[in-house]
Amino acid sequence: MSTHEIVLLAVLLNGDLASTSDDISIKIWNLENGSEKMSLKNHSDWVNALAVLQNGDLASASKDKSIKIWNLEKGCIKMTFNNHSSSVLSLAVPQNGDLASGSGDKTIKIWT
Repeated sequence: MSTHEIVLLAVLLNGDLASTSDDISIKIWNLENGSEKMSLKNHSDWVNALAVLQNGDLASASKDKSIKIWNLEKGCIKMTFNNHSSSVLSLAVPQNGDLASGSGDKTIKIWT
């Protein structure tokens, strides 16, 4: 169990749970036994949103103006988007599988 303030939760396709906290990390938890499977650290500021992609990857959006796509099998970043000029505040996955992001820069961007 984390000793940090939990900010966001997302249920992954495999049944694990992703959480973000005030230590700027994303943690992946095994819900069957409560153990931490991995800790993902690459954002330089708070993570504001999580979205599970149709292929099982995890997208994270941050106050650092970036979106990161994580390969959860390897625990690494697949790609980073830095096209917002302000904090990325929200993420959504439309039915077509793209990724949508909303930002403090008053834009919505669609990533294909």
